[in-house]
Amino acid sequence: MKNIFLVLLLFVCSYQVHAQDHRFQNRIHTQFELHVDSLERCTVAHKQYVDTVYWLHFSVKNTSGDTLTYVTNSCFYYNHFTMIIGRVQFEVNENGGCLFNEQQPHIVAPGASVRISEWITSAKLNQLDTGEWDGKVIIPLIRDTEQIYRVDGRYLTQHGNDVVGQEEYLIFEGRINIVQTYTEGFKGKKKGKSKSKKNA
Repeated sequence: MKNIFLVLLLFVCSYQVHAQDHRFQNRIHTQFELHVDSLERCTVAHKQYVDTVYWLHFSVKNTSGDTLTYVTNSCFYYNHFTMIIGRVQFEVNENGGCLFNEQQPHIVAPGASVRISEWITSAKLNQLDTGEWDGKVIIPLIRDTEQIYRVDGRYLTQHGNDVVGQEEYLIFEGRINIVQTYTEGFKGKKKGKSKSKKNA
């Protein structure tokens, strides 16, 4: 009886692990490829005070044979995702909100990439040291159509039952370079705005 119980326990545990892994085994990786370039800690010197902001620089490449649309949000809080640096997990842009949000469609041709610099917030980011670290970034997407994928992790969290079967997870796993920069004023980098540039 004891042996049967152990076998059943192992079966349940292995099923849960398989289900968790299956969550990340989706077709999005036949459509897009995510690459993280760097995480930038930018110290900004103002006349009266010093501020520190964080930017994640990454690119999304269309690896399919069709033109796809990758949709982000002007309000960075709706670009919620999970990031792991070393052994520390960060829920990025998890809390907060904006008075106005505009969806920003990036139309990406086959083989082309869109480069994005995302202003990010998360607890304990100030504890990160510069240098290269093993990391992982998991961006939750909602598949609106076969060609349109939308970043909205908070919607998935709050309305999970409404989007069952539409959720996808775009994943990068590899070395992430954490760099420190200094500047005076924002000089074109506006708080809360994401910037993008398309590459052929």
